[in-house]
Amino acid sequence: MTTTISSHLPPLFGMPEESPFNPEDSSPDPVLLLTPEEAARRLSIGRTTIYALMASGDLPSVTIGRCRRVPVSALRSFVVRLGDEASHDRHPWWCCDETAGESTAG
Repeated sequence: MTTTISSHLPPLFGMPEESPFNPEDSSPDPVLLLTPEEAARRLSIGRTTIYALMASGDLPSVTIGRCRRVPVSALRSFVVRLGDEASHDRHPWWCCDETAGESTAG
């Protein structure tokens, strides 16, 4: 059985995983967009790193006027992708490249 990181994450920022807006939410104004600084703080990374992730397309963002914002749903998806990539990076020894130990010299 394969588990993904999303099965171990609580709803990000009090919102359900499947929708960035929960009509059942009792708070009057659910947060849908974060400033890059807020997103960086929630991921415990630096502001420069957030801007680099947005520029590379790894972390989707939207522009409203002159302001950049990160959708809460994009932040959740990014964290889930990181966990999924990390689990795929742990390959068992038997699936490594068969030619890794062979010498190309004659």
